[in-house]
Parts: sequence; C-alpha cells; structure tokens
Amino acid sequence: MMPYRSYGWSFAVDETTLVMSKERLLPLPATDGMKFIQALDKKGFNYKAAFWLYQSEIDDWRLYIVTPLVDEIGQKEAYLRIHAILYGLHPPIDLSLSYITLVSPSDPFYQILHKVYHVEPEQPPVYVRRSMFEGIVIEEALIYRML
Repeated sequence: MMPYRSYGWSFAVDETTLVMSKERLLPLPATDGMKFIQALDKKGFNYKAAFWLYQSEIDDWRLYIVTPLVDEIGQKEAYLRIHAILYGLHPPIDLSLSYITLVSPSDPFYQILHKVYHVEPEQPPVYVRRSMFEGIVIEEALIYRML
C-alpha cells in the first residue's frame, strides 16, 4: 500500500503526490515516475512526451510515454527497450511495466495535448485537472515532458 502524504498546492514531490478527485485521495507515484524519466534521458531513449494520466474507466493512473519508436521498430520492441531500462535500474524503483503505456506521436490524444502544453526537461511537471480540449476530457494528469 502506498503511503499518503499531503503537499498542499506545491509542485514539490517527495514520495507520493496526492491528488484530490471525486472527494477521495488518489496516490500518484510521481517520484518514481520522475526517476524513470531521468533513466530514459540517461539511456538516450527517444521520446516526445511523458505524463501520468488518471483513467477513470480503470480507476488508476498510467504513465504514458510518447515515442517515435512505436512507429519505427514496433510497439513490442519499444516495450522491450523500456523493460530493459526499467528493470535495469539500481536501486529498483516502485514502478511496474504494467503501468506504462507506449504510444506513437501520431496518437490523437498526444496531438491535442501537444497543442496546449509544452514542458521542457528543465521545467517542473505541470499538473492538469478537470480539463477539456477538443472534446478530450482530462480528469487528472501530471506532465513531465511535452515536446
């Protein structure tokens, strides 16, 4: 079970950022997400965006990685590369491959988000809550990168 810790409205993240949604607390493993993004950078993994997205239909968060590798080498091979980076981390982080979703830069959801947000590597993550863009509803998201 993930620890619950409140950080108010700050973007500072320690172990877990809490997000209020539908009058309950949703744990967001933001620190380990950021550690994974840093590992992708260190390994030179080619990606355009990385963001946590809350999906109400499964009542859970997914870490989306938008990468051209999905189109270039296929989704299976791209997942194998992600797997090697994720499970090669020492010390290991609290993030499972089952929480990661790889999509192509041609994905319509990414295309819409990309029009609205731009988050560079040196910028702090951007938190989005209860937003709608071009008919796409975002209940909650934490955007690490959007290039």
